[in-house]
Amino acid sequence: MATGGQGSVVIWSSIHPGKQHAEQCCVVWPASGKPVVMIEADVPIPLQRWEFRTSALWVEQVCETAHEHWSYGLEAFALELDDSTELIRTGFGTRVPLGWELDFYHSSSPRWLLTGAQPLEEAGAYTQPGRLTGLLLDADGEHPWDGAAQRWHWWGTEPLSGAGIRRHDQPSAPIEQLHLPLTQGVMILARSHEGLSLTSAPSLTA
Repeated sequence: MATGGQGSVVIWSSIHPGKQHAEQCCVVWPASGKPVVMIEADVPIPLQRWEFRTSALWVEQVCETAHEHWSYGLEAFALELDDSTELIRTGFGTRVPLGWELDFYHSSSPRWLLTGAQPLEEAGAYTQPGRLTGLLLDADGEHPWDGAAQRWHWWGTEPLSGAGIRRHDQPSAPIEQLHLPLTQGVMILARSHEGLSLTSAPSLTA
């Protein structure tokens, strides 16, 4: 996930072998505009790499250099939302094209996180700060993007509620929220001038 003067970008990819599908969520949330969200919850598990393809969706993540550089591509249709809870209430929105050509560059080494008693081969997680740069693509053309970013990776465990990116040098401000119905339940993406956070909402159902 990334945040900057233009707004916020979230890239969420997950593979669920037990459920025999993968899931992709992409969010572009302009600083002074409506959020644009794409969620595809039933993607065939790719045989190689992090490349998901379905009808009207192509998304790819490529590890260019381990723990240093990832590249991201997207061509899809998404929903522009009038209300932050629209996806969990009606699922309606305005259909719009969405794409990007982005690169994540690390700014420091990964920080490994304790997730349980399982060995690292079975379950683990880490996070790493950096910058996300490149182009956002929509019906109006190409828009340069550059912002602080935080990459999270976990396996063999539930997603880490509370993942996010924070800029403590910024003053606090009222939080905006966006509700995302994902496979493991509704997640709340909240943002303020301090940054972004993603937390589970156990009282809500998709």
